Amino acid sequence: MKRNSFLEQYGRLVQIFQKKDLANGVVNFLDTHARETLFVACSGGPDSLCLLYLIRLHWPQNSCIILHYNHKVRQASDGEANHVRLLAQQLDLPIEIGERDLSQSARDEQALRNLRYKYFAHVLNRYQGRCLILGHHQDDLFETFLMRLARGSTLEGLMAPKPIQYFSNHQIRLRPLLTLSKAQIVEACNAFNILHMTDETNTNTLYLRNRVRQYLLPCMDRIFGANQWRPGFKKTCDLIFEQQQGLDTICNLYRFKEKLTQASIESAWITSMPLYLQRKFITEWLMSCGIKRITFSMIEKTLHALKHGIEHYYLPLNSQYRICIKDGKIQCQSYLLAHGNKLHMNFPIVGHIYFPHKACLSGSFKNLSTADKEKIFAGYYADTHCTFLDAEKLTQKLYVRSWQPGDRYRPIYFDHEKKVKNLFVERKISHSTRHHVPIICDDNNQIIWVPGLPPAHYFKVEPQTKLSVFLTYKIG
Repeated sequence: MKRNSFLEQYGRLVQIFQKKDLANGVVNFLDTHARETLFVACSGGPDSLCLLYLIRLHWPQNSCIILHYNHKVRQASDGEANHVRLLAQQLDLPIEIGERDLSQSARDEQALRNLRYKYFAHVLNRYQGRCLILGHHQDDLFETFLMRLARGSTLEGLMAPKPIQYFSNHQIRLRPLLTLSKAQIVEACNAFNILHMTDETNTNTLYLRNRVRQYLLPCMDRIFGANQWRPGFKKTCDLIFEQQQGLDTICNLYRFKEKLTQASIESAWITSMPLYLQRKFITEWLMSCGIKRITFSMIEKTLHALKHGIEHYYLPLNSQYRICIKDGKIQCQSYLLAHGNKLHMNFPIVGHIYFPHKACLSGSFKNLSTADKEKIFAGYYADTHCTFLDAEKLTQKLYVRSWQPGDRYRPIYFDHEKKVKNLFVERKISHSTRHHVPIICDDNNQIIWVPGLPPAHYFKVEPQTKLSVFLTYKIG
């Protein structure tokens, strides 16, 4: 569909949903990031189609790529994928469509959601993009609020989904439609004859969210009046968000960000804070350590151990990590996942891995000043125990594995690859020691750094580098 034709057919949509009607923070972000490529998630439903059209109409200067994920759980799934593909052709936009491998679990909505977001993150990494635009609307916000309120939640937990959500891999999720109700969106789609698909599972009351949507919200409409409780809920969400911003200011006074990058935290520092800040810090700290599923029980057990001064306390978090409280400090320790006698495990950039030979591999992000780069280029930092890497070049997940015969890479300032074994010999790293040295690599098994050896040439810090990844390896 040519741009003029698109404007003729849907141009008046911006009169119905003007920028002032969308989430203010998202609008400000998009207005000031005209060079960003926007990756718009589109299922083919009314929410995502309305989102796509508004993005193209309000921010035509931004490049746009459509993302779709075929869950392969319904007969209509392939038809929805084809519908979105045809739409991309009509709008003359590139599209990326992922499909679930039928061997992957589809046991519940959460498992499917994880697969979808994992695919989206993979595509953004491939394009070196960071902005994922999602079509969550006001009803999603209210439904989540009610479900979490019934289960028990913090203020931050009640404010989900958020208009802008930042992640440690530098990707950002933007939700401009959180100010619009589902009814407003559907009405607009019908008014402009926007052909959209309907997911029949949205009526399946086996799912809690659907029961809230079909029974609880209409009941509240009858009891309170739709024009009464919805504005009231919106005001409550706005006030909670405002208070959350105030909490963030207090967290800055306690130097939260500085503490999050430390390998171990003093227990007394945590217990010196008000209880609600203790919970917030433990949650953010576990997230920075790569823990994806954090439960209220985990937080409470940890705080109980800290409060009562329990020493030599261990709390398993998942198959990879555990909390350790020892010698007045708390650490998030990684289990070593071995395949035979070989180490192979995920390494979060902001995190720590502890090894049986009392070594610790740590990672953090660091904004580089001119003075920092001068020291790096002058060889001030020894690659035996630390290295700086260009964060923009680390677009994939990092892994740690054992050294394997035949490993080779191009060290910094070399014009060719060298065998890791030969570099070990040159650096006089003994045969017994080299089997303990971790190999840091990416998804493609490309070696990034080997402690004791120079980093890979491709990932080196350049004069124009602003953000770096700082890795350290210490024994003892």
